[in-house]
Amino acid sequence: NLTFTSGTFNLSDALTVKNFTIGNTAEVSTSANITVTGNWTNNNSTDGFTATGGTVKLTTASNDTTRATLSGANTFYNLNLDRNIAVLGSNTISQDLIMHRTAGDAEAKGNIYFAANTKQTIGRKFDFKGLTTKRLLATCGNATAETDGTWEIECTGSNNHELKNIDLKGCINSSGYPLVVQD
Repeated sequence: NLTFTSGTFNLSDALTVKNFTIGNTAEVSTSANITVTGNWTNNNSTDGFTATGGTVKLTTASNDTTRATLSGANTFYNLNLDRNIAVLGSNTISQDLIMHRTAGDAEAKGNIYFAANTKQTIGRKFDFKGLTTKRLLATCGNATAETDGTWEIECTGSNNHELKNIDLKGCINSSGYPLVVQD
């Protein structure tokens, strides 16, 4: 577990941790890759996390049946969501938002849940891929259950998206062009 209670931190080396927590007076920046096998918690409501490069990968252990959570308002460079993730806040991703379901994912794993009334702003590519035998579900939900409501995607960059074998449930697209899902 890695916790930043208060202060300003610039992470220059790649990092792999179980849980990543930013306190309400801490500011963390990086251009390195970060892998979190657990929860990402940002309690700073203004400038808690900013990435100017690298990829943040949020995942769960392969045998974990609970959802990992991504909370707070964050600015990512690339964000890779792997396995069973609940996104509980609005985020800005300056490059790519990625999630690919793998053949080894159990039926309930490999889905992504966005809290109601949140917005994910993507600067370049929205890349979600399921499998023909196990579609990826991107829907409204929280840390424990699927919920009613809507969540929003806004792609501000190119229309070069890869959406394959997925179900977008409760998604509002404010990108200015359609998000086309290929089967």
